[in-house]
Amino acid sequence: QAQLYIDIFPSQDNTNQTLWLFSGSSTANVTINNVGPWIRRSGAYDRRDTTKTDSELFTTGTTTTSSSGVTHALPSMRTATATNAPLDFESLRARLGHTIKLGTTDTNDDITIPSNATNVPTLSYSSVGSRTIANMHLNNVGNTGWDDIGPRVNSNLDYRDNANTRRALTWYGAATMAKPISHFHLTVFTSTYRYNGNRQANAGAVLGSWVGSGTRNVRIRIHGAVIPEPQEYALVFALFALGFVVVRRHRMQRKQRQAATS
Repeated sequence: QAQLYIDIFPSQDNTNQTLWLFSGSSTANVTINNVGPWIRRSGAYDRRDTTKTDSELFTTGTTTTSSSGVTHALPSMRTATATNAPLDFESLRARLGHTIKLGTTDTNDDITIPSNATNVPTLSYSSVGSRTIANMHLNNVGNTGWDDIGPRVNSNLDYRDNANTRRALTWYGAATMAKPISHFHLTVFTSTYRYNGNRQANAGAVLGSWVGSGTRNVRIRIHGAVIPEPQEYALVFALFALGFVVVRRHRMQRKQRQAATS
């Protein structure tokens, strides 16, 4: 099943920030009655461009519980140069097109970093157009079992289609947000506890034109560990190699002593 993903990691450059990675696609578009079909630049919860998660996404008190919520900026990642090479950028750039395993047996939780991951976060409808995801609307809905989340683009994107064509939606790119990982509940990778980007349609939580009735194809994954850097992988492999050499040499010396004794 096609699915849209938002992966949120702690930033390696700033502990008060998180790294947001957008990937995936969806073709399960629907028409929503009495709702204008567009992704907005700003505004509070609306089914057209905001969804309710099926579990509490934010920790208590970290995001306003008012109906308006908070719109958090997603500044794009900087271009790495000889004197400006942030760890977050390097971590992504070194892994374009690769899958990161995070110790889970659920293949749906493997993270594939797309080849355009270091681009500015972008949302695109086929045959309609693309927009930069400039902000995310976040709302900690108090005393409930859900929270609100949705993208806000740099200019309104009208995805209406009088012929009710199911248009493919994709998003990609990475950015940072001035919000630490401690403000989120970490995802527990099991079949029963996940942050899905919408609940049932009759709960008033269908994300405008993104999902079919009752489906859950917007997936939000919160990771407690940073994306490892290439140097960290190299160190692990080097330690394994060194250990192998030490063990092999020890066995050879033991065999030589045994042969000499015989």
